[in-house]
Amino acid sequence: GYWLGAGFKVRGQLGVALRVPTFTDLYYSDPATLGNPNLLPEEATNFEGGFDWSGRHGTTVSGTVFRRLEDNTIDYVRDPGAARFEARHYQDLDFTGAELEVRHRFAPVAEVWANYTRLSASQTLVDNAVSRYVFNFPTHQATLGYRGTLAGALLVKTQLGVYERSWQSAKGLWDISIGWSRGKFRPFVQASNLTNTQHEAFQGLAQPGRWF
Repeated sequence: GYWLGAGFKVRGQLGVALRVPTFTDLYYSDPATLGNPNLLPEEATNFEGGFDWSGRHGTTVSGTVFRRLEDNTIDYVRDPGAARFEARHYQDLDFTGAELEVRHRFAPVAEVWANYTRLSASQTLVDNAVSRYVFNFPTHQATLGYRGTLAGALLVKTQLGVYERSWQSAKGLWDISIGWSRGKFRPFVQASNLTNTQHEAFQGLAQPGRWF
């Protein structure tokens, strides 16, 4: 990273990774899952570049673009009409993405933020196939949040997130928590998915609705 002055910083990063397949990946078998003893280690190279800006009045902005180049990616895939997820490789699978975030701090314990992430992969699954891990990422993700105090003693945090996946239309999830911040006892209340949105974080696995 390098500071340019006037609150600006530019940064970059390069990383490499190796993941050896687990015993489960190689040999596990049950009526829903089948391992693959011929799996090779995953390899990945990550590139990232971006900037950060800090204003004088509590505003910060950051942006990042990144690429991940993978070889021998391991995933469990259930083909159309198949009964089991089978472990297999993607010989070449590249991911490209970008992130942008804006934050503004009003006080030491009060801030508002908004961010957006876009992510895409160089391959897609065949129609009606299901990926257990690799292709469950949100292609578009945006969040808007606030954290601060109310009436001096209540700590409030709320966030609204919108997520779109390749196999699921955009879904909005709203969470909130309120807690008492003084005294020996500090009760709180939390609520997740206030709008009771029906959604799946993994294809075919429904997530909880409204929860308190």
